[in-house]
Amino acid sequence: FQRIRQMYSTQRDKMILKYIEEHGCLSRKNAAILFFKNDKHVSETMNRLLKQKKIKKYTTNYPFKRRQEIIYILPGQKKVKEHELLIEDCQCYLISKGATILNVSKSVTFPLMYKENHKFHKFIKPDLCIKFMKEGKIYSIVLEIDYTHFTGQDKQEELNKHKDKIQEVLKQQELYDPSWRIVIATNEEGYKINNRRFLYTDLSFKGLMEQLITLHI
Repeated sequence: FQRIRQMYSTQRDKMILKYIEEHGCLSRKNAAILFFKNDKHVSETMNRLLKQKKIKKYTTNYPFKRRQEIIYILPGQKKVKEHELLIEDCQCYLISKGATILNVSKSVTFPLMYKENHKFHKFIKPDLCIKFMKEGKIYSIVLEIDYTHFTGQDKQEELNKHKDKIQEVLKQQELYDPSWRIVIATNEEGYKINNRRFLYTDLSFKGLMEQLITLHI
């Protein structure tokens, strides 16, 4: 039994390290959701990996949540900004709701021109594009995290006006599904398009999966 437990622990260690390598970081909260059944085992495993110097940790603030969060990264990696942590939170949220990630990218750009803060931009780079499966159905979202800024009217209208160009890029990157949605996560009030292609959620992504399921084609 002890040997089986050790083998399982080693396998989970590899999964944790691979996740951090692929995503750049892993918060303690998300580690509990993804890899453990109770909080006790999180502490045991992560502390062991820390002692082995396979990972390192630091504490960051989530001002809008009024709490601190322990973040794990690989040795040699830089601390991750809160904006990046929110992107990781979104992926973890989807997984916690039963999603199987099929494809994901942080480097997709759409050749769309818009004006923001009195400056013209020649392309729109979303924070994340992700394609996943839940209960046999495929979903695709283009994510904008409005943590330090708000996705303004001009940018939203440009995204809404050129849905065909967005679809073309998503298809090229193997991130497309007819159900695709633009998701804007924000805790601020501001301009919002009344369109089924756009979804709005808070920075905890509360109710996002339910919205996606309701609107699925």
